[in-house]
Amino acid sequence: MENIDIVINKKTRMIDEISKTVIGNDGENLQENLVFSFDDEFVNGQARLELLMPDKTKTWFSLTPVDETYQLPVKSLLTKIGKIYMQLVIDEGTDEESVPIFKSNIFYVIVNKSINAVGEEPPEGYSQWIEIANAKINQMDLMMEDLQVKVDSGYFNGKDALINGYNTLEIVAGNNIIIEQVGNRLIISAISSLPDNHLETSDGNVFKTIDDAYFIVKESD
Repeated sequence: MENIDIVINKKTRMIDEISKTVIGNDGENLQENLVFSFDDEFVNGQARLELLMPDKTKTWFSLTPVDETYQLPVKSLLTKIGKIYMQLVIDEGTDEESVPIFKSNIFYVIVNKSINAVGEEPPEGYSQWIEIANAKINQMDLMMEDLQVKVDSGYFNGKDALINGYNTLEIVAGNNIIIEQVGNRLIISAISSLPDNHLETSDGNVFKTIDDAYFIVKESD
């Protein structure tokens, strides 16, 4: 637990030091304390912290004296979002006849906003979306397991790499780029010239064009 230390200059009433200004998020169940101390001799009396909340309402909390400090649980302040202006006030005497003997200058701390989604209704159909997503994930897991079994067993060893039933595919953009399987090797080569549309070469290859791209296919043996 890391307390938030606030050191007050006894002569000037100003805050000499504050360990952090942002004290938490709204609704957070922090176990930290605001710990007020003085740079000089401790001011003994009945201490309270007067507050101007972000919604402009005013309130106050009694502080607990602990080893020449005054303390307040931080979670007491995490009910409003924004800047909380505060002033330490120390009285002397009884509750009925108390006299303020010390007031610090006004300073502020900040409470950040939380999402607080718990308790909100999920969007319509949310549970069905989750079921569909989980089913697809399970299906993909099974496919990957089956693929891994085939790879481990050597099922693909020596298999031709086919694309739409063909084992040679050439895509031309500028120079021809040929991808061809020979045995268990994949060969990439280039041809510098382009044939006319639908020309059949002497080795039986057939060239076809689609828009500005050329494709060459060769029947699988």
